[in-house]
Amino acid sequence: MKKTLIALLCAAAIPAAAWASSDDYRGRPDRAERMERMAQRLQLTDEQRAAMETLFEEQRAEREAMRDRMRSRMAEVLTPEQRTRMDEMREERRERWREKRHDGRHGHRGDCDYERGEERERS
Repeated sequence: MKKTLIALLCAAAIPAAAWASSDDYRGRPDRAERMERMAQRLQLTDEQRAAMETLFEEQRAEREAMRDRMRSRMAEVLTPEQRTRMDEMREERRERWREKRHDGRHGHRGDCDYERGEERERS
């Protein structure tokens, strides 16, 4: 009986360990991991990989600039009270995101520059 119980516990531990180390448990892979995976699957040369990394970085910078322009334009439309409320709403959203991220329910692992100034890529 004891041996059977130990065997069952060991058998249950293996899938649990695999799940704990999977991307689904840890969250979405960071940028470097995603780039590595893509480079392997597409068999990119070093030159192609560098070009792809440049493209992705340019896209990220463009999204950030577009977000900043949008916020600036929105601020022109809103009253000071509405801008204050929008800032509060943004902070509430940020806090919910942090809570989700820390309890493992969210996909990001620190590679997201959510709401500008938050954690950046770790590589």
